[in-house]
Amino acid sequence: MTNEDEMMNAEEFFREIDDAETKPPRTCHPRGKKSENDLFSKIKVTMVMRVHGVSRARALEIIAEREMNNG
Repeated sequence: MTNEDEMMNAEEFFREIDDAETKPPRTCHPRGKKSENDLFSKIKVTMVMRVHGVSRARALEIIAEREMNNG
């Protein structure tokens, strides 16, 4: 429709409704799959937190200290 005075015919009207029904009501943005290294690092931090009973920041410090010592 180029002009407000023009009327939409039934075919144009119902085509817009049909197009709306074929689209999903919500579209999601799928996240990429995390790498195995990221997952391992996250689990490692969580395990250190639980074993030593420390915060996430302290657990990261412990992991960094041990990596430097094992170098």
